[in-house]
Amino acid sequence: MPLHASEVLPADEEAHEAQITELAAHIHAATYRLLTLIGELDRREIWADHACRSCAHWLSWKCGIDIGAGREKVRTPKALQSLPQISAAFRQGRGENGSGAEMFPKRDAVILQPIRLKNNCVPFFQFAP
Repeated sequence: MPLHASEVLPADEEAHEAQITELAAHIHAATYRLLTLIGELDRREIWADHACRSCAHWLSWKCGIDIGAGREKVRTPKALQSLPQISAAFRQGRGENGSGAEMFPKRDAVILQPIRLKNNCVPFFQFAP
């Protein structure tokens, strides 16, 4: 049975915002852990034991992840190895928030392109081309 919003959401706006940002931090930290595990799966080529063509194909088969998204999930841990500040922030649940300028040294921030929304929020980073 689905829960009603009044059962899970606090009436106070600040508490509501705090719950959202706390949950987002947990999701970011869990995403980092997932990417770390995927990186190790790829490094050790565990996916090859199942006659898959690539780690991305294994992710599609075992986890239902689209091949294109799987390729990104395989590439990201490799990129994070050379970006220690970003990696640490992501591991701590801060990996997709902020503008990057105050959180990361210039070497790391240059590689990132913030995605700006209409309300000037910067919820995600993408790697610069």
